[in-house]
Amino acid sequence: MGIKYFSKLLKMYDVKYHKDNISHFSDQIIGVDIMIPIYSLAHIVMKDIDVNEFIDFYQNTRDVFLLENFIWISIEDIVVNIIVNKLKGLKNSGIFPVVVFDGIQRKEKGCTLKNRNKTINKNRADIKDAFERFEIGNIIRKLIVIKRKTIYFKIYKDMKAENIPVLIANHDAEELCAILDKKGIIDGTWTKDSDYIIFGGRTQITDIKRENGSYTFTYLLSSEIYNKIADYEILVLIGIVLGCDFLPKGVYGIGIKKAKEYCENISEIDKEELADIFNIFYENNNSITSYYESLIY
Repeated sequence: MGIKYFSKLLKMYDVKYHKDNISHFSDQIIGVDIMIPIYSLAHIVMKDIDVNEFIDFYQNTRDVFLLENFIWISIEDIVVNIIVNKLKGLKNSGIFPVVVFDGIQRKEKGCTLKNRNKTINKNRADIKDAFERFEIGNIIRKLIVIKRKTIYFKIYKDMKAENIPVLIANHDAEELCAILDKKGIIDGTWTKDSDYIIFGGRTQITDIKRENGSYTFTYLLSSEIYNKIADYEILVLIGIVLGCDFLPKGVYGIGIKKAKEYCENISEIDKEELADIFNIFYENNNSITSYYESLIY
């Protein structure tokens, strides 16, 4: 979910997104949090889907399970092709992408994971209703959330075939990317997850669009966030107080301004008591980092 109110925080303290042509990132190694483009593709695949085919199929079978799988077979290859072609395009344009998948989720994210499972179960129920109304776009969005793992496997195989490095993180993909960025092993990461900045990433590429035959990158620099809002340690605390994957609701009754004021006044003793929370964000095992570096180079 990232940091709650993160966009508002940036706007309040006048932290700007940068926009540059792909040449700005030429010959650089860019991490790709592969989870993000998968989640955002549902509306794009609609233009390649024959809705009438699904309606006819359902009217003939009246079987929700069969139609769910019929739709999934139709969209799976489309989603994979869009992602793979984009990464191949970046590689052919002088960018060196490194694809990163999530690993085992941390136990500290238990509340967030529980909420995600609730969403998946609700999606399954909503899909049955959506079939009756032939809301194919709604069905596709919900199916991608439920069945994304089969897409992961296909992307993994295709990336290997293209000699694009694929890493599986110990935990979150954006966490590993941030560690590699902080160590100078990669030069930035394509992810919309603001946790990336809280994990210590330096350059967060929030969007890559193809415009006029080239790619345009939209990105944030953590150095500017530190200069305008707070230093790294205070920013971590602000993220926890506002709400993040490890404390989804944040601290009740505290908004952006109060959170910043409160966190800036925390004493060194208080920080020691928060050591367990900080350890989540400071995990920088050198042997692990060296292992992943060997897979990239």
